[in-house]
Amino acid sequence: MLLNADIMFSSDAYEGVDRDDDRLQYSVGGTYLLNRKVGLSVSASHFEQSSDGVAGGADFTVNRLTMTLVAQF
Repeated sequence: MLLNADIMFSSDAYEGVDRDDDRLQYSVGGTYLLNRKVGLSVSASHFEQSSDGVAGGADFTVNRLTMTLVAQF
């Protein structure tokens, strides 16, 4: 079993525009090797963006669960 995780945060302050965006993203996942050539990967991720200011966009959140069949030769 191969495991992975990551986290990322970014903040943007726009010049000449009243807008500040903050973004947070994190994910966890793993790959289970069924044999030497085939594996099954599963990953869960979360992304959120908040925007402030007069020109700010809408806040939103994205949650994603993916499953992938992996083949290596």
